[in-house]
Amino acid sequence: MTSPCEKVIQRDITRTYPEHELFKEKHGRGQESLFNVIKAYSLYDREVGYCQGIGFIVGLLLMHMPEEEAFAVLVSIMQDYSMREMYKSDMYHLALRMYQLEYMIQEFLPELCRHFQAETMNISMYASSWFLTLLTTQLPLNIACRTMDLFLSEGMEMIFRISIALLEMHQDELMLLSMEDMLK
Repeated sequence: MTSPCEKVIQRDITRTYPEHELFKEKHGRGQESLFNVIKAYSLYDREVGYCQGIGFIVGLLLMHMPEEEAFAVLVSIMQDYSMREMYKSDMYHLALRMYQLEYMIQEFLPELCRHFQAETMNISMYASSWFLTLLTTQLPLNIACRTMDLFLSEGMEMIFRISIALLEMHQDELMLLSMEDMLK
């Protein structure tokens, strides 16, 4: 069965963990597994289909389990943890998550929040990918794996907590940067 998303999936899998041994070979076993799981999900959940970000979650799963298990865990992540709501075309739930994070930044990191506002640094400029990839692209691989474990154990709250912790860890250096430099 073909998916209307196949061409986009095929294009994006080459960008998913390109340095990792499993995925660096074009059309290799890892990229094939990545394609199979993402395509299967796009057919399984036609309302969501495929959205950038899913590939990094699937890639991380494939580093630790076979395709069938990775697909089952992806379905669980999307349904049981309400991730699919963030990937829907209206992206209402993604905007809601970013609003929640912005509120937490105001609450816990008020100086950084004021700096972001002064630099017109909109939360969507950096945080949308944090949620859509569950931070897998922002962290070293070993920490991304641990973050995924924590997410599966504790849910979305962990993504918020880790996001705030990352911002707090880097607050001093972020306070010295312009918006353009922060986005680099």
